[in-house]
Amino acid sequence: MAQIWNIVTKFVDNIICLVRVLMSSRTIPAYRAVLAHLKALCPNLAPMIVHCDFEVAEISAWRLEFPQAFGSTAKDEGLAPLAKENEFVLSTIAALCAVPMLPKNLMWAGVLEIWNEVETNGYWHVQMWPIFEHFERYWLPRRDELCVFNAPSRTNNCSESDNRAIATMLPQNRPNCWHLIGGFKQLEHIAMCDRTALQRLQPVTGGRKWKTAFNDSTVERAVRMLRERQITLAQYLHRVSHVVMAGAKQGLGIRVKDQEENKLFVLYFSMLLIIHLLSSVIACAVLENTS
Repeated sequence: MAQIWNIVTKFVDNIICLVRVLMSSRTIPAYRAVLAHLKALCPNLAPMIVHCDFEVAEISAWRLEFPQAFGSTAKDEGLAPLAKENEFVLSTIAALCAVPMLPKNLMWAGVLEIWNEVETNGYWHVQMWPIFEHFERYWLPRRDELCVFNAPSRTNNCSESDNRAIATMLPQNRPNCWHLIGGFKQLEHIAMCDRTALQRLQPVTGGRKWKTAFNDSTVERAVRMLRERQITLAQYLHRVSHVVMAGAKQGLGIRVKDQEENKLFVLYFSMLLIIHLLSSVIACAVLENTS
């Protein structure tokens, strides 16, 4: 088995898996066979927009089977090599990836501030102009869909959310068929429980990692500073871009080092320890004064 190919979509705030396929190979004919069968099962299926990985065979299959669907990637613009070599290019792309965390009425203003930084830098405006043009032409009219400002889930990436859900249910990267079926059954059970909870108007929440809590505090602090006009839109985007940096690097094919996450882990708990010690010292001082 070469991989599990998951095709998902978003309905309101819920991610729905349309199909999961065990792929024996990752070739254009293999992907086309799946899509052709899907078209036979659903004759009215005619997607206009398809987001997929940077895998050439997958992209080619989608374009051949659904030529009306829009397709574009960052790698088509040659940004990946630039981002690997230049920190400014990488931070600019990450800031653009963070634009959805702005209020929708401020998104374009934030993009323009980032573009002003590119022009001021004076080196990369020619190479980077296509990605800004792409945002204006393709994403700006879809701000309502793109915006995750103050959203509890803070994601508009259906594929990564679905992949994360699968990873939590499978004990290894290459599971045997029994583990795979068991994981899919667990996902189905969780989906049914979520559906029941939503019908009862109960909140649906998943387990939260330390990194999620740290990212939440980072975003909340940046939002507060933006509302108090302590920082500009561009400064806000650079601050919250750390939350999406790993995803930006993955999309550009830049390997995310485990050491970076470990450093963040140590920093987070060091901050908690310092806050705890300061609270204890203040509490002791208050007790001494009252006594």
